[in-house]
Amino acid sequence: MGKIKEFSATMIEEKKLQEWQMIQLRDVCVRLSADPMALFSGDDMHLIHILLGWPNDQLLPGLDILRVAILNSSASSYFFSSPDSGEGLFKQLLEYAFGTTTDSKNQLLVLRCIANMFAQPQCLSLVDLKRPMVLPEIVRLLPASTKLSQIAVATIIQNYCHYCYCKNYVDGISDCVQACIKILQTNTDTEAKFRAAVGIGTLISTDRSLVKRSARPLDILSILEPLCNVVESPKLSQCAELIIQALK
Repeated sequence: MGKIKEFSATMIEEKKLQEWQMIQLRDVCVRLSADPMALFSGDDMHLIHILLGWPNDQLLPGLDILRVAILNSSASSYFFSSPDSGEGLFKQLLEYAFGTTTDSKNQLLVLRCIANMFAQPQCLSLVDLKRPMVLPEIVRLLPASTKLSQIAVATIIQNYCHYCYCKNYVDGISDCVQACIKILQTNTDTEAKFRAAVGIGTLISTDRSLVKRSARPLDILSILEPLCNVVESPKLSQCAELIIQALK
């Protein structure tokens, strides 16, 4: 809360948090952290909206609170239950992540916000609708500058793979396969590679023949074979071996 108070003091009057709002926001943060089933009012969530309207170099606290708020059903309903408000916020997040004035710390938190959206039913239709836009954008971030960013990108792609599996949604398989392979063939962290490999395994369970057709032009077997001997990540090696067996 210290940074929020410091940043608020520099804002013009309509973007500034009053002392009573600071107290209310502190209570919101405590309840978000303590109880994923806590209920929140529109006034509670409006405070987060205020933070998200701050300049790019002062967005970090608002994005961090939003990241946690999305995991709460009551809070995420406020932000995403309305198509108009949900699309508006999502567009805002994409601008923070991929715009011309992107800050790397903001970008990481936006990626984590998008990853968390898959946990809420009211967000799923929106992330599905935006898949043709989101997947190419996050793949272009690779190799991301930090391990945490690489893992965040891989988590979003893995979540899209799981969504295809749950919905038996074959239309998204090809795009997801290509995104997973991009992670596997890029100089990324082993945890990011593992999540991408799990994503491919999930897609194989959805439609093995389509995964084969999508992966064959990308020579997936030659990409996976070196991963079978990654000493520092036995789980990645085992996953790569299982995928190779499934695709042969």
